[in-house]
Amino acid sequence: MYPLILRLGSPVSLVIQFIDDFTAESPLDDHIHVSIAGISACPIRKPGGTFVFTKLPEKSFDVVVRSDFYLSCSFPVELSQLDPKNPVIIVKLIPAPAYPFPSGSTVVRTRVQDHKGIALSNVSVQGTILSVNCARARLVPLGGKDSENEFALMNVLGRILPEDRFLIKARENGYAEQAQVVSYAKDQRRVRFRNPLEHRYGPGTLLLPIFETRSDSRGEAVLYFRHPSSRRFDAQIEFTISPDGSEEPRSLLQEISLEDGKEVNLAVVRL
Repeated sequence: MYPLILRLGSPVSLVIQFIDDFTAESPLDDHIHVSIAGISACPIRKPGGTFVFTKLPEKSFDVVVRSDFYLSCSFPVELSQLDPKNPVIIVKLIPAPAYPFPSGSTVVRTRVQDHKGIALSNVSVQGTILSVNCARARLVPLGGKDSENEFALMNVLGRILPEDRFLIKARENGYAEQAQVVSYAKDQRRVRFRNPLEHRYGPGTLLLPIFETRSDSRGEAVLYFRHPSSRRFDAQIEFTISPDGSEEPRSLLQEISLEDGKEVNLAVVRL
């Protein structure tokens, strides 16, 4: 918990803890710039990707994040919805194509264009691991009123973070759906999803990792797979563009076989 009063005597309004979505650890601090739209407020930069705002005049605002190595983003904050004694939010940063991935990373690079060869920005790119032996964990249903969105886990492989997305896939009846993590209690091995699951799942249901990114202003996208638990695995990549106006979203599915620690360059994707 962060103290409400810093040494300089200013009350803390907001603490933002950033996490690198690729490493699941602290981000590259020197390449993050955080501001609040419409408010002149300079955050206090702390070690480990933490930014502290003090004495904010507004209770509702948008936080803007810009970086050389991560995709720029913005998100709304309502201070009234945070614990005043511990006003901390955790935000994952998505690596951009310029991110210095270390040797041995499992990465897919591509460019997205329309049929005229014009680069498409902000195209959603979602990679889902399909191989059963790469499941991050297996679900164990709990009894009680929260059993639709809270589960125990077994056979956990790798880290699970808030906002992580998974494909929940039954091994017997074929049910499957996506779910996003709200919280994970590592010591109790319990996970809570943002919304109740649509189907009922038995013990051993798979949690298959989903990784998300988007194309930048040049149409370039880099999709990374954090800590796959198998040397080789199959994945499905979905590209989706949501045009403005009445035009329907367009998407393209592509299945690919990957090898842990290798970088793959796909041909240009046209939508």
